[in-house]
Amino acid sequence: MSQKDRTAWKLVFPCEDAVPIESSTSTKKADVEGLILIDATWRKAKKLYLTEPILREFGAVSFAQPPLGRYTIRKSPNEHALSTLEACAYAIEQVTGENMQPLRVFMAAAQEWQWRQQPLNHRHKNES
Repeated sequence: MSQKDRTAWKLVFPCEDAVPIESSTSTKKADVEGLILIDATWRKAKKLYLTEPILREFGAVSFAQPPLGRYTIRKSPNEHALSTLEACAYAIEQVTGENMQPLRVFMAAAQEWQWRQQPLNHRHKNES
């Protein structure tokens, strides 16, 4: 992938030089060809970001006003953390304007099914 190609891809990651995706102009959004998300725990994602130099070659975007996370199966580092699927849906909405609500509905249904499979003592955040 050439350096020019890398400018058309954005890494969705809250690093220091990340630009809020909400503040991008429609012209800049039109230039985005793809989004890169790291699907891992926060600790592993940060380690991967720090140890893989190629990830720092892509322009990074973050969320200034993320929606409330609804993924409660895994614990998050803070109340503004999103699952990879939620982050993907929000980033796509910001870049393309497409409605990703069907993806969120799917996630909620899959999460509900997964909760029903878990013993009560594995649950957290007042899930029942």
